Amino acid sequence: MEKWQRSLYQPNLPLGADGTKVTASKAHITLSKEAAKEGMVLLKNNESLLPFQAGTKLALFGKGSFDYVKGGGGSGDVTVAYTTNLYEGFKKLPEKVEVYEALSDYYRKEVEKQYEAGAEPGMTVEPAFPEETAKKARAYTDTAVICISRFSGEGWDRKSSYDKEMDESVQTDPLLEKAERIFPDGDFYLTKEESAMVEQVQQLFPKVAVVMNVGGMVDTDWFAENEKIQAVLMAWQGGMEGGSAAAELLCGVGSPSGKLSDTFAKKLEDYPSSETFHESVKYVDYKEDIYVGYRYFETIPGADKAVNYPFGYGLSSTTFERALVSAEEKQGVIRVRVNVTNTGKYPGKEVMQLYAQAPQGVLGKAKRVLAAFEKTRLLAQGETQLLTLEAPVAQLASYDDLGKIQKSAYVLEKGKYQFYLGTSVRETEQVFCFTMPEDTVTEQLTAKLVPTSLAERMLSDGSFEKLPQSEPNDPDYSAIKRVPREESDGFSPAVRALPGHQIWSQPYKKDAHIFMEVAEGKITLDGIDIRDIKQHDLREKLGYVPQKGVLFSGNIASNIMFGNQDGTEEEMKEAAEIAQATEFIETKPEGYESPIAQGGSNVSGGQKQRLSIARAIAKHPQVFIFDDSFSALDYKTDVTLRHALAEKTRESTVLIVAQRISTILHAEQILVLDDGKIVGKGTHAELLKNCEVYREIAESQLSRAELESAVQTDGKEEKIHG
Repeated sequence: MEKWQRSLYQPNLPLGADGTKVTASKAHITLSKEAAKEGMVLLKNNESLLPFQAGTKLALFGKGSFDYVKGGGGSGDVTVAYTTNLYEGFKKLPEKVEVYEALSDYYRKEVEKQYEAGAEPGMTVEPAFPEETAKKARAYTDTAVICISRFSGEGWDRKSSYDKEMDESVQTDPLLEKAERIFPDGDFYLTKEESAMVEQVQQLFPKVAVVMNVGGMVDTDWFAENEKIQAVLMAWQGGMEGGSAAAELLCGVGSPSGKLSDTFAKKLEDYPSSETFHESVKYVDYKEDIYVGYRYFETIPGADKAVNYPFGYGLSSTTFERALVSAEEKQGVIRVRVNVTNTGKYPGKEVMQLYAQAPQGVLGKAKRVLAAFEKTRLLAQGETQLLTLEAPVAQLASYDDLGKIQKSAYVLEKGKYQFYLGTSVRETEQVFCFTMPEDTVTEQLTAKLVPTSLAERMLSDGSFEKLPQSEPNDPDYSAIKRVPREESDGFSPAVRALPGHQIWSQPYKKDAHIFMEVAEGKITLDGIDIRDIKQHDLREKLGYVPQKGVLFSGNIASNIMFGNQDGTEEEMKEAAEIAQATEFIETKPEGYESPIAQGGSNVSGGQKQRLSIARAIAKHPQVFIFDDSFSALDYKTDVTLRHALAEKTRESTVLIVAQRISTILHAEQILVLDDGKIVGKGTHAELLKNCEVYREIAESQLSRAELESAVQTDGKEEKIHG
């Protein structure tokens, strides 16, 4: 695909439990909103400000209430038909809250003005604070909601005191220049305009909630210990229904149940990767090695003090209690069972997290590693659910790249392995422990494409060890076997899906397109996009006859009525008559009860094909698909069958793939294919005039009299609807 071609690409994914295709349907929209809600994290809820009680009046502050960011840039982007911002989300809940419209009108106009000037969502400037309007908003309500939005892109989003002068190519990047104007201190921190807005809001309003529409790590220091901000929802970038999802959680339509997938530190410089992040545009040296994310903050001495919100953290509108049922190791698997009870006054979900602590030996170890987690279903007040968390012991092994124990192997070092259960990496209690008596290799690998130029890496005590240097690896080396061109025709997903294999970057056939969903256009049935029709329902509307007829063991009657089990004898006989099968059926002593062997091996090819056609007719489909289905028939039978079929299919759509011109002579539209490309389109008469390929085929198959007769009638006598 071209870089932005996905903006035209609407995937058709079977998301339903029964394989139902729901993309862009009402069901998909609902699913999208629920998925967004499941991942949102409640960071703060002092004085039980949330959920807002019915009838609450709100004043929405910040451009983010309209400047909604649905997803990230590049690979983080999502293709949607629309987006719902926070204001729109609240407006869908009139029975829950009311919004001060004058203030929202101000932000709407300011955002629209910047969009018209070429700004992108999340790349707008916070407008000057409307003091007079804000005072009127305060007279209207005592509750304010601030929304902060961010669009972050690789390379220019983060800025720290460690940053060195970047390459000229980066400095001249238009996005970087725009980001420099909007976020002079980097988009991790609030801009001076946002800070001023936040300060004024918290001075005016006694109740303040914050919604963070962001895609990654941001500053949380301004609200973490700020008593004037009682509630904070980390709403992330929630796709098309993200604004509605956030509004519903704030209003108690559902309960927040998301947990942080990373640690939120006080400053950007507290993250160890900040030091080398902008050292070069060509590479990043991750000197922290395995101590990435929460592993760094939980392991390295002193790093824990830099944390505002730890990994796995997330509040709920309700409260829970847990009771350990059992914890054991069996056949190499740690299994912990725990009862979780909703002890609060709202329905809600809780996530149980199991952490492991391996012994510090000669190989580096993080102090805590997430081993397993499970989320409850929605629990009503007083309801209990038993959760089972399982973690294979082998996944706690450390990789030995230098050969301290055994080179290129995963090793479980001897010592004590402890397991902790809780609701975040820091809110846990020990539930199990076992001892490994000796070093044990769990998997032996072979070193390929190993790092060769990283000078040093971090150890668990915060110091660094020097690493051996070697010649760079062959950049063309691949451990994945390349599938030969002759085995990849550019259309087969089965070939591309082979594990450990890759196809050529270019299709095998010139100008062939890799098999994928259409980038533009659609197929409709009675005006309905087939992607919105359940797979079972769609198949019921189709009558398909393949090139080689397929019969099943049974008898003639069961084969004809295979797709219409409740059909009548009259329907069966009518289908057989149209398919020109009656003649040979009636010659058999048992007639329609005559046995059919598996695959139809006891009937001729022509008879097999006629029975296959009869089966499609008996189904009464909306669409007939004949895949070169008439080639096994003699010419006389072919003509007679088509005449009878034309009458039967007058109200149906008929698609025919054929090699014989006579078979598709009277079609409403004919597509001519040559080497996989469409080289002609039109009626028979039109194609004889303007398509050389079609004319050559027709002249080789039909006499002059047949050609002239067909041109004169032009399909008026027997029109096949295609």
